[in-house]
Amino acid sequence: ALGVSTSLTRLDLSYNQLCGINRYGEGTYNATGIKAIADALGVSTSLTSLNVSGKNVLEPHHLKGSGNAFGEALKSNNSIKELKMQYCQLDVEDGKGLAAGLAVSASLTSCNVLKNNLDIAAAKSLVEAVNDKSISLCGIKSDQTKANFRGWGLKSPDAILLVSDLSKAGVSASLTSCNVLFNKMDVATAKSLVEAVEGKRISLAGIQPDETKADFSNKGLKPADAILLASDLSKADVSTSLTSLDVSGVRYKPHNLKGSGTVFGEALKS
Repeated sequence: ALGVSTSLTRLDLSYNQLCGINRYGEGTYNATGIKAIADALGVSTSLTSLNVSGKNVLEPHHLKGSGNAFGEALKSNNSIKELKMQYCQLDVEDGKGLAAGLAVSASLTSCNVLKNNLDIAAAKSLVEAVNDKSISLCGIKSDQTKANFRGWGLKSPDAILLVSDLSKAGVSASLTSCNVLFNKMDVATAKSLVEAVEGKRISLAGIQPDETKADFSNKGLKPADAILLASDLSKADVSTSLTSLDVSGVRYKPHNLKGSGTVFGEALKS
């Protein structure tokens, strides 16, 4: 039906068991169904949005092994604009398969593949595939002003995808806030995000231009969070109204901000 329908534009298949595995990892894996969906997408002429994502890290959609099928579908489909595949347990080979489709897609503007099992190389292959295209890999829309990834558990491969989005005017031109605090990133990864928003009015810590006080006390800030926060503090058009900032710990639960003095010092200068 999907392949022959001329009126269906949006299809939501999220939070299901399309490969036979439930949210607890129970069941027998069978990719026949999800590959049939991908094949139908390949010949659809009306579908503009397809969502096959999972719900969260505890309730993923087990679609490992479907990346190549969806990549092939993207090569031939000329109507799809949005594909949501976050929390789908996609692995390195899935990433490669999707990248091949993204590289030649004529209509896609967003392919959200955050929170999968990609490695650095797979994430980079996806970024390279959309290098000259205004395609979001994190689900950010061109007219979106705020994105909240706070506490998502984003790792380095996810950050690589996000850097791609933040670096593209055709994806993040309207964005003023992209909160990425409290994730599983190291300092180097945090710095790559800061570089992506250099010269742009984009907050990485969720600080708003009209905000006068920011309280991050006893929140478990880590060095990477300090880097993101310092980026906000150094931008007059982000923290212009800020008069009070609290990043203190408590007596028996200190903040692990050792080594962040230079970063905050540079922020104070500006």
